[in-house]
Amino acid sequence: MSPVIIVGMHRSGTTMLVELFEELGGFFGAKYGVNKEAFEFLRFHEEILRNMGGAWDEVSPLLNDKIYDAAISEQICAHIKSYSRRKAIKEYERLGMSKLFWGWKDPRNCLFVNFWLQAYPQAKVIFIYRNPLDVAKSLKVRSDKGVLSGEWIEGVPLKTKLRDSLRENRSYPLQSIRCRDLGSALQLWEDYNILALKNLDGVDYLSVRYEDLLSNPLNILSDIESYLFRDRNMIPQFKKIGEKINSSRAYACSVDEFSEENLNWLKKSEILRKFGYEGLVE
Repeated sequence: MSPVIIVGMHRSGTTMLVELFEELGGFFGAKYGVNKEAFEFLRFHEEILRNMGGAWDEVSPLLNDKIYDAAISEQICAHIKSYSRRKAIKEYERLGMSKLFWGWKDPRNCLFVNFWLQAYPQAKVIFIYRNPLDVAKSLKVRSDKGVLSGEWIEGVPLKTKLRDSLRENRSYPLQSIRCRDLGSALQLWEDYNILALKNLDGVDYLSVRYEDLLSNPLNILSDIESYLFRDRNMIPQFKKIGEKINSSRAYACSVDEFSEENLNWLKKSEILRKFGYEGLVE
């Protein structure tokens, strides 16, 4: 049974997909990060990012073809294939096999999904994307809250530290000084999605628009069912889950919250046009 890999920028609905899939009987992690990132994959991605001089909120090294060359790609690929054979991942697979289906989500999949597909060539991939204004505002709100409350210096809240002390995994800081600026948060949205589309080139994946999932959940869930469960009838379960989706979260952020400079930059974004969001800034 091949895994389901959820790909999507931070604050773009990946957590919601995991929650939906868990209700269906899927396995997406026994040890989670703060937002349901499977720890085994989150930790590994963070290690690679640090080695490349990046971080979750700074992925520009992966956009630089001068340093991110074939030799680096070969090393990452070999590292991921080796990691996929380790005891921790084999135990993860074993737990997943006991469920209806299994997989993992981590926004950093946008950066490394092509390598995971070499380890799991039959994997199913769902790519979810969301409009940049809502993503940037959500990143700013989360970062403002964390930095201004004093959590940023310590990395994670005290209650999270106490919880983590009782298990082998730990949380990674989600607060970002960079994302307190809406323009920088918009740039991060573009960087992640540029890399996601680049790494999914030639891949048979299902693309899900976050706003469509909220406004027409049954239609989108039907597409997901056809993609993941071609030989099973999951419609009744999907209908039940679709009724719980709150459509009010779509297009929640006003364009007035962004500066003219930010909006003029966004108008030039090729990703904005590819995703069909150009009407947001016209």
